[in-house]
This record gives sequence, structure tokens and C-alpha cells, in this order.
Amino acid sequence: VPIREMIHSMMPKENRVLLEHLIAFLHTVSTNCSVNKMSTSNLAIVSEENSERRNEREREKRLKKDKKRRKKRY
Repeated sequence: VPIREMIHSMMPKENRVLLEHLIAFLHTVSTNCSVNKMSTSNLAIVSEENSERRNEREREKRLKKDKKRRKKRY
């Protein structure tokens, strides 16, 4: 089964639509890389860095919540 069909069958419609728009946007950006310097490699780097920052913020939030819960118990 092609991955596109798997994604289509597993994802909620709203998420699929958002993903399709995001992919189309990134494709448009990368096809204009001679002007904007955003090749697929550069887009991947930016995406990864933003994802890492988001994951770090989420981890910090979880740690704060856990700390508050422990304080409430004792």
C-alpha cells in the first residue's frame, strides 16, 4: 500500500488537508530556491530546528507540571 493511501486512511480529514497545504507550500518555496535560497535541505534544517525547540518547550512544561504535582502530594 503506498504511503499516501495509508496516510489518507489513517489521518483525520482536517489533518490531511493541512498536511497537503503544507506540502504544497514547501514545494512552492523550494522551487523558488534560486531567489529565496530555501532549498529542500535548508527547509529540512529549519523544520528540524523548530521541531527541536518545540519538543524542548514541551519537555520543560511537562517537568514543571510533574514538579507541581509532587509538591501537592507532600
